[in-house]
Amino acid sequence: MTTNSYYATVASILSEMPIMEMNPVTVVLGVIVILLVLFLLAMAYAVYTHRTPKHVDIKALKALQVPKDSLFRIFQPHLVPMDEISARGYSSVLAIVQECIGVQPTCDTVLEIWKPAFQCYNLIVPHFLNLPELLLPGYDLVDLVPLSMYVSSRANECTYCTSHCCSFAMRRGVDPATLRNSLEAILNKDAATKVTPAERAVIRVSYGLGTVPACLNKEDVRLLQETLKKPGQEEWIVAAAAMFGAFNKYMDGLAIPLEADAYGETMEHIDPKFVPSKSATLGLALNDPKAALPVPPKDDWTLQLAIIYQGLRPGGAASLDSKLAKGVPTKVEDCIAFLKDLTGATFPVLRKLQHARLRRALTAILSKNFVSDGIALSTKVLAGIQYCGQLQNEQLKSELQQVLASEVEDKYSKSNNNKALLLKAAKALSYNPSRMTESIIDEIEASSITAENMVELVSFLAALQALHRFEIYFQVAEEN
Repeated sequence: MTTNSYYATVASILSEMPIMEMNPVTVVLGVIVILLVLFLLAMAYAVYTHRTPKHVDIKALKALQVPKDSLFRIFQPHLVPMDEISARGYSSVLAIVQECIGVQPTCDTVLEIWKPAFQCYNLIVPHFLNLPELLLPGYDLVDLVPLSMYVSSRANECTYCTSHCCSFAMRRGVDPATLRNSLEAILNKDAATKVTPAERAVIRVSYGLGTVPACLNKEDVRLLQETLKKPGQEEWIVAAAAMFGAFNKYMDGLAIPLEADAYGETMEHIDPKFVPSKSATLGLALNDPKAALPVPPKDDWTLQLAIIYQGLRPGGAASLDSKLAKGVPTKVEDCIAFLKDLTGATFPVLRKLQHARLRRALTAILSKNFVSDGIALSTKVLAGIQYCGQLQNEQLKSELQQVLASEVEDKYSKSNNNKALLLKAAKALSYNPSRMTESIIDEIEASSITAENMVELVSFLAALQALHRFEIYFQVAEEN
């Protein structure tokens, strides 16, 4: 059979076959099913790839030889194992944080000693960082929000947070050279060319908010507002610094040992003037990295899909978030009324916040701390007023005085036992870094003050430092 006759035969056969009419709806549904199957397969692969939890062994932490002037020694016998924290409904958020910084942080085992502290931590992370948007492709501020986190922590001299924020920033794609040059961009005007105008604006504001007392000025705010043109963008830069207002106080105040791997992958990328604190470097005794570890990997599609899964799965991060913020309003005046009823103070900074999720989260955090639990509210408020002396924030001091002047304390008939010692400890914790001493810790151990009480005290100061950074920014912004 010749080639031409072969093709003629095939054409004849095909012409006699019945033509199948395809329903357009069937075609579309078929395509959707195929795409859905492919998406689910990709999701399963992503979850499998990111399935292994990574954290410091709890037994090693409890056995760690801790200096006598470290508050961490009080918490060691009471550390909550990560498996137990996960079983309490936090498995998804533990996984998400690990994807953000490479490890499930040791601080979790301490914060969960006083449960509201860990609840606040898990409200702050998603809402102050605008997750999951920050971790998804195309987010405008993906390189600037991490820079704000890092610089504010570096300015506050918190080793634990500085290292974690450095890792977070590099994973989001921030150039390590930008991190190394960030402090120099503040202290040396000639170094400004090493960072972009947007980076320089963020560095100036986050550094100004991170120092104690704050050194933010009108020019810093003006520069940020002129650089970030889209409405509401500057608020996420400030929120990142405010988030680490809380976390700097948590980590430094509680003397959390830094995970060795976190230090190893960031030790060469933090600015040359960085000196690790004594408490943070305790963790290196468990697994001291003799040499710097490689730069951590940047986000890829598997990480993004794994985070979506951990957020949306039954019992996941979204479900936990709704439980933690249950009963907390969203609208401005409702938030103010809610806190006034609870505390006697109005906290007018809530009116300045443009993003509802941020406003609601801050309201929830304040509501969880302005209560008498193991410590009388009046004692915590006095510790806060004392702390305002270091912060030099008269607005915050006035708000705390409103709480004292109200009758709200009558709702919580907690004892004021150990008031003088708690205020003494709070004074030491008010400094950055903390000025906790061996003698104060000995007094705490000899008293009826518990590890839970100390986490509660630090949590209250942490909430105030987050609130303080918001207030300072808007005070300076109004001067413009």
